[in-house]
Amino acid sequence: LTVPPPKPEEFKTIEELYLAGQRLEQFHNSIRSADPYYAEALKRDPDDYRTNIAVGIRLAKRGLWADAEAHFRKA
Repeated sequence: LTVPPPKPEEFKTIEELYLAGQRLEQFHNSIRSADPYYAEALKRDPDDYRTNIAVGIRLAKRGLWADAEAHFRKA
């Protein structure tokens, strides 16, 4: 039985948010998306390069090239 991670607001650090997002992507959790975890991380630190790269990749996979590029440049 897999237990979903806590809500993004409940994490204390950007590191935890980033890793939670990575884990959700890695194991393709159908209950929760990585997006809110990355969004909370960027809300706390818009310049976090790891999260910007992760968001850029997710946006590029959706074909949102301009948005993806903005995150890649910020990283």
